[in-house]
Amino acid sequence: MRRGTLLGELWQSARRVAFAILGGVIRRYSPEEIEERVSRRPIHEQVFIVLAVLLALLFTSLLFANAGVIGLLVYFLIIIILVR
Repeated sequence: MRRGTLLGELWQSARRVAFAILGGVIRRYSPEEIEERVSRRPIHEQVFIVLAVLLALLFTSLLFANAGVIGLLVYFLIIIILVR
């Protein structure tokens, strides 16, 4: 697999996750509408939005991990609720 193909697939997965999370947080827009709105922005803003959402997921998981196994279970429950 070529490097460009791998990075392209990784970028698409990251975008999909970010839009699913944003769709759960911003309930009035579906993930498809959010993707359409973000896609109209310049590429550097798109990268910033996706990275900000993924970093927020990382830091939130670290925060909940401080509470141990119960904290991580609560974190996973919150993520499941947001993505649904």
